[in-house]
Amino acid sequence: MSIRAHRVKEIFFDGESFNLWHDQEIVDYLENNGLLEQLNTDMSGFIEISVEDIENMLNIVRDDNVRDSLRKDLEWAKGQEKDYLLYYCF
Repeated sequence: MSIRAHRVKEIFFDGESFNLWHDQEIVDYLENNGLLEQLNTDMSGFIEISVEDIENMLNIVRDDNVRDSLRKDLEWAKGQEKDYLLYYCF
Protein backbone atom coordinates (compact mmCIF):
# COMPACT_ATOMS: atom_id res chain seq x y z
CA MET A 1 0.00 0.00 0.00
CA SER A 2 1.38 3.43 -0.88
CA ILE A 3 1.54 6.48 1.34
CA ARG A 4 0.08 9.56 -0.27
CA ALA A 5 0.69 13.19 0.64
CA HIS A 6 -2.34 15.41 1.06
CA ARG A 7 -2.47 19.17 0.89
CA VAL A 8 -3.51 20.77 4.18
CA LYS A 9 -6.09 23.52 3.80
CA GLU A 10 -6.42 24.58 7.39
CA ILE A 11 -4.85 23.96 10.79
CA PHE A 12 -6.47 24.99 14.06
CA PHE A 13 -4.47 25.24 17.25
CA ASP A 14 -5.56 26.08 20.76
CA GLY A 15 -2.86 28.15 22.41
CA GLU A 16 0.68 27.39 23.50
CA SER A 17 1.26 24.38 25.72
CA PHE A 18 5.04 24.57 26.04
CA ASN A 19 8.04 26.23 24.41
CA LEU A 20 10.87 24.09 23.04
CA TRP A 21 13.31 27.00 23.35
CA HIS A 22 12.62 27.57 27.05
CA ASP A 23 11.29 24.37 28.62
CA GLN A 24 14.47 22.32 28.79
CA GLU A 25 12.91 19.56 30.93
CA ILE A 26 10.44 18.85 28.15
CA VAL A 27 13.11 18.93 25.44
CA ASP A 28 15.27 16.52 27.46
CA TYR A 29 12.32 14.16 27.99
CA LEU A 30 11.31 14.22 24.33
CA GLU A 31 14.91 13.67 23.21
CA ASN A 32 15.56 10.84 25.67
CA ASN A 33 12.41 9.07 24.47
CA GLY A 34 13.08 9.49 20.74
CA LEU A 35 10.15 11.84 20.21
CA LEU A 36 12.12 14.81 18.88
CA GLU A 37 12.96 12.76 15.79
CA GLN A 38 9.50 13.66 14.51
CA LEU A 39 10.55 17.32 14.14
CA ASN A 40 12.93 18.85 11.60
CA THR A 41 16.42 20.12 12.49
CA ASP A 42 14.95 23.47 13.62
CA MET A 43 12.62 21.59 16.02
CA SER A 44 9.62 22.63 13.93
CA GLY A 45 6.78 20.50 12.62
CA PHE A 46 4.18 18.14 14.01
CA ILE A 47 4.87 15.89 16.98
CA GLU A 48 2.61 13.24 18.46
CA ILE A 49 3.01 12.76 22.20
CA SER A 50 1.16 10.01 24.03
CA VAL A 51 -1.06 10.73 27.02
CA GLU A 52 1.32 8.56 29.05
CA ASP A 53 4.30 10.70 28.01
CA ILE A 54 2.43 13.90 28.90
CA GLU A 55 1.66 12.42 32.33
CA ASN A 56 5.35 11.58 32.76
CA MET A 57 6.38 15.10 31.74
CA LEU A 58 4.11 16.54 34.44
CA ASN A 59 6.40 14.91 37.00
CA ILE A 60 9.49 16.77 35.75
CA VAL A 61 8.19 20.18 34.63
CA ARG A 62 8.82 22.90 37.20
CA ASP A 63 6.99 25.84 35.59
CA ASP A 64 3.45 26.11 36.97
CA ASN A 65 2.04 27.65 33.77
CA VAL A 66 3.42 24.82 31.66
CA ARG A 67 2.11 22.25 34.13
CA ASP A 68 -1.34 23.85 33.95
CA SER A 69 -1.24 23.77 30.13
CA LEU A 70 -0.23 20.11 30.11
CA ARG A 71 -3.02 19.27 32.57
CA LYS A 72 -5.55 21.00 30.30
CA ASP A 73 -4.17 19.08 27.33
CA LEU A 74 -4.56 15.81 29.24
CA GLU A 75 -8.10 16.68 30.26
CA TRP A 76 -9.01 17.42 26.64
CA ALA A 77 -7.37 14.21 25.36
CA LYS A 78 -9.07 12.02 27.92
CA GLY A 79 -12.41 13.71 27.25
CA GLN A 80 -11.98 12.92 23.56
CA GLU A 81 -10.78 9.37 24.36
CA LYS A 82 -7.45 10.10 22.65
CA ASP A 83 -4.27 8.14 23.35
CA TYR A 84 -2.01 10.92 22.10
CA LEU A 85 -1.92 14.64 21.43
CA LEU A 86 -0.72 16.27 18.23
CA TYR A 87 1.36 19.43 18.66
CA TYR A 88 2.38 21.82 15.91
CA CYS A 89 5.74 23.32 16.83
CA PHE A 90 6.70 26.52 15.03
